[in-house]
Amino acid sequence: MASSSSAPLLLTILTSSLFIFFSIPSSVAISQDTIHIICLPAKNPDCCVKVLQSDLRTSSADIPLLSLISIELTMNEADLIYYNYAQIHEGTVDPSVRKGCEICLSMYQRIKDNLSKCHQYSAERDYKEIIQARPKVVDVLECNSALNPSFAVISEDMPDALDMVTRVAVYVQNHYGG
Repeated sequence: MASSSSAPLLLTILTSSLFIFFSIPSSVAISQDTIHIICLPAKNPDCCVKVLQSDLRTSSADIPLLSLISIELTMNEADLIYYNYAQIHEGTVDPSVRKGCEICLSMYQRIKDNLSKCHQYSAERDYKEIIQARPKVVDVLECNSALNPSFAVISEDMPDALDMVTRVAVYVQNHYGG
């Protein structure tokens, strides 16, 4: 039997434990509704939802993992685009196409570097820094303007991917802090 002097201490410990338990975000998988809520402010919400759902991990992901998934999907897209511009650069002798590809390679290297930083911040759950470090759509636009419009199709989905990273980071920042 607890003494009367230990009862307030036990009550304080129990209350503190319950507060901590209920204030820690759960690692429950996010719902499809949450994915739609996250993507709703995006410039292309349907694309955002489709891309997030394309990764098999999304169906069992919690919100912090969704942040990593969105960044990884965008990193994969940036790698593919970089590779495509490198292939065009290597395969042409046209000086204007080579110069345009060099600009795109530079822009996409910056995008890839920024996404790597975002991934690190996400792994550290420093979501505020993701918002600051995220790649800017202006890099994609600068690449697109450096080339003949027929080449812009290579990177046409990148602005939506970058927007998706932003939407997820903002959502996680608002709900989990960091």
